[in-house]
Amino acid sequence: MQHNPTIRCYFIAHADDWQLFMAPEVSNDMMDKSCKVVIVHTTAGDAGKEEQYWKAREQAAIDSMIFCMSADESYAYKEAYVQINDKQLFTVTANNCTCYFLRLPDGAYDGSGFTAYGQQSLERFASGDIQRLESVDGTAAYNNWQELAQTLDAIIRKEADGLSLEDVLLCFPEEDVVMNPRDHNDHYNTAKLVRSTAAYQPCRKRAYVDYDILYTGGILNEEELFWKIGMFTTYHQSLYKLYGHSTIAEDTSFIPWCFKRSVYRSL
Repeated sequence: MQHNPTIRCYFIAHADDWQLFMAPEVSNDMMDKSCKVVIVHTTAGDAGKEEQYWKAREQAAIDSMIFCMSADESYAYKEAYVQINDKQLFTVTANNCTCYFLRLPDGAYDGSGFTAYGQQSLERFASGDIQRLESVDGTAAYNNWQELAQTLDAIIRKEADGLSLEDVLLCFPEEDVVMNPRDHNDHYNTAKLVRSTAAYQPCRKRAYVDYDILYTGGILNEEELFWKIGMFTTYHQSLYKLYGHSTIAEDTSFIPWCFKRSVYRSL
């Protein structure tokens, strides 16, 4: 009999990645009350813009999560800064799902970073091109890649709450550029970061294709389609209302992505 982990940790770079590239699994997990869901957003997804923008993206992700809670009549909601590996991290919990926001600088598609945040990026930090990586809100700083990986490792172990790590499923972007071509640099480096954790080996693992599901993703059934489109529409509308930014105007791929089933492999 195949073991079914009860804790699902989704690691993504940006606030709209899990809705677009990890459905229907992520929405199914959030609606399964026997499952604890953890969504770790590594970057602020700031695109070099001001606090109002990246905070609006965070709220949009939170609203997407709450949309999935609407399968029930009510939900419990809590915001908190938690101390993890001596870092202050912002979290939001609704029912069985907790979102972590590390608020690291958006590295841009090519990993070069943005001027507004000193050209910092996961790529430049991982390569040793920069020696320090600081969150965009200044609440956390990392002096080496391993310190950042240890922070993710501490999140995994905290959420496991004493359970065996075999009860934890790690979900993250696919690093293989043949299987997951043309992806955002932050996506690849988020996967690299998860792979750098001590918890990586004992946990169950799934690697997800991102942008390329436009060509490789299968068809969702009616119920799955409802929840995926709903999650992304909630995200899009929330960001538009809070900041006036239209996500679907960024790229023509966003709408067709909503109709595609996730593609992943178990590792």
